[in-house]
Amino acid sequence: MAMKRMLTIVLLALLMIPACRPAGSVPPTADANRFDAGKVKPGDRIAGMEVTLADVTRVDIEYLGTVRFRGSALVKGAYHYRRSDETHGEILAFYVDEDSLDRIPVMSHDNRDPWFAFTNLEAARTMFGIPDGADEASGKAAVVIDDYAIHYDYKEVFNTARLVEAYVKMEQP
Repeated sequence: MAMKRMLTIVLLALLMIPACRPAGSVPPTADANRFDAGKVKPGDRIAGMEVTLADVTRVDIEYLGTVRFRGSALVKGAYHYRRSDETHGEILAFYVDEDSLDRIPVMSHDNRDPWFAFTNLEAARTMFGIPDGADEASGKAAVVIDDYAIHYDYKEVFNTARLVEAYVKMEQP
């Protein structure tokens, strides 16, 4: 009888585990890096990063605003530098490869291409080895980022991150 009771308790505990989440976690969506912007709050963890600011407003069926994160991530992709971009001015953009997408948070309703601009532009240019006076530069790299921010609005906005380290793929002759 005691063994049957113990087995029942263990089975109930195992059934309850999926319902138990740490305090401050957002219920997961199909992809662990995608989140509902209407439910996110500071302290939540998404894709290994901690939410530090959630300033969003519901407009129709989506949320507009900014969500900021703290925590580093290593992502692979392509970088593109333009000194005089017609829309953004001087910009160093990073386009995340598909196999790294799960390492950056994404609002569940955000279907934009996954890219961000570096906030520490001068340091980033140095880390990528982009010479002063260059008009454009591009290549493949793996980067460590921090201070990731999602900016979502009806106007032309883009996500940002601070570059911590860059591992640039050198072209073979």
